Amino acid sequence: MINRTREILIEKGLFITAIFSIIIILLIVLFIFREAVPIFQDYGFIHFIFGWEWAPSEGEYGVFTMIVGSLCITFLSLAIA
Repeated sequence: MINRTREILIEKGLFITAIFSIIIILLIVLFIFREAVPIFQDYGFIHFIFGWEWAPSEGEYGVFTMIVGSLCITFLSLAIA
């Protein structure tokens, strides 16, 4: 009987922890999305993804070189592994 009660408490605790984790992750995604919307409205999503320049002080936001660099490092790491 004690083992069953203990098992139920652990199960409920894990469930609450899982729900809390999901809520925190959703809040983080919501915050990032809310902060990113103005950049996409002003600059455009396509221009942001395929832009070559990254100069926030000049209002230039392009992450294409960062994406290509990340892919090169990833494939190089895979080749070495």
